[in-house]
Amino acid sequence: MQPVFMLAFGLGLMLSPDTFIVLGNTVGSSGLIWCLGSLLLAGALHGYTVRTYGTLGLYDAAPRNEARVLQDTVGPVWTTVLPLCARIVYLVCAATGLLAIAGYVFNEVFVRWFPNLGFSFALLGCVLLLTLLPGRLAAWLQALAIAGVLGGILWLVGTALSGVGSAPASPWPRPAPDATQIVQSVLAVPLVLLGIEFALFVPAHRTDQRLLSGKLLALGLLLACVLLGIWGYTSLGAVAPATLADSTVPHMVTARAILGETGRKVMGGVVLAGTYAAVQALLAGGARMLQGMSRQGLLPAWLGRWQARPALLLLAAGPAGMMGIGMAGEPETEVYTRAGALCWMLHYAVLHLAVLRRGQRWQQRGMTVACAGLSACLYIGSVLAWLWLDHARGHLLVFMALVSGSVACLSVGWRWYSQQQAR
Repeated sequence: MQPVFMLAFGLGLMLSPDTFIVLGNTVGSSGLIWCLGSLLLAGALHGYTVRTYGTLGLYDAAPRNEARVLQDTVGPVWTTVLPLCARIVYLVCAATGLLAIAGYVFNEVFVRWFPNLGFSFALLGCVLLLTLLPGRLAAWLQALAIAGVLGGILWLVGTALSGVGSAPASPWPRPAPDATQIVQSVLAVPLVLLGIEFALFVPAHRTDQRLLSGKLLALGLLLACVLLGIWGYTSLGAVAPATLADSTVPHMVTARAILGETGRKVMGGVVLAGTYAAVQALLAGGARMLQGMSRQGLLPAWLGRWQARPALLLLAAGPAGMMGIGMAGEPETEVYTRAGALCWMLHYAVLHLAVLRRGQRWQQRGMTVACAGLSACLYIGSVLAWLWLDHARGHLLVFMALVSGSVACLSVGWRWYSQQQAR
């Protein structure tokens, strides 16, 4: 069952409620062709990143070896800055938003008397408790949650395509998108396909077959892209494009258009299952990453002890604190989440640069180095283009600069302290 668990953790982020929100807005604003094209390009780019993980020997002991490769490429300070500003910032902010969505959906769709924030905290506590427990219970529940997301989406898609539901059979008229909408659509889709490498961060992951890991990661990306493409096509057949583009819950609107109140409840279950899977993948993957960095001497050693449970508790305190101070659902939280996603793209770019730096070690290195260089340029170019087009780019840039500068200072301080203690 280990491959199933790996696949479930790899799909956790890509099948989160945020993904279906971005997809619905994208297909409504830019149209199906551009949306599918964006999925194809993003899938291919992230797919080559999967190959790069194998080229760098990261299929085995990925959390520790990733830190080692980054340290050899950009030095210890940037090795600390990149992962923390990417995955940890994204974890804290995205988990806060996802838990807020889950609380809202649970209150509106299932139990109206239960407080939104109370459910959000309860869900976070359940995820944390189950992840802390020994054994494979958390992995089984992760697989079950992903199966629930897949089953719910396929049920709604099958209902719509079979004509059983109330979705219209004819396409909706829509105005042609402008160039800015198209570019933003192309740039938004790669951000929701992040995190497939968490399949390698499964607790107690051991894989001696490098080919199996690569195939699993590629299969996860392909499965996510196909499912999202089918859902985008179904959404356009069920809801007017302008409604999809403007809605904050396009997936809920589509589900209700397809199957009425039953569809709304099915999508509510999908949202809850997707939130559970995404938050658990973030917490488990983030804790394993901190454990790997601590074993490389980049972070305090206590973070990696007791199967990374201290790191897990520390990470869970992030979204709990954000919700506690009222940041759930705030626009600033969305900006901070985008900042983490953009840093994650830069993290991928540096891994491709590591291939350039080590290119002389492989046969047929010309093609490998060329593809790695192109991938790094695409990631960096996408980040720069997003920063240029983002309506909150000033806020985004200031936050990224502050966080990266703070982490860099902490990294330098920790290295100085470690050297003093070693004397």
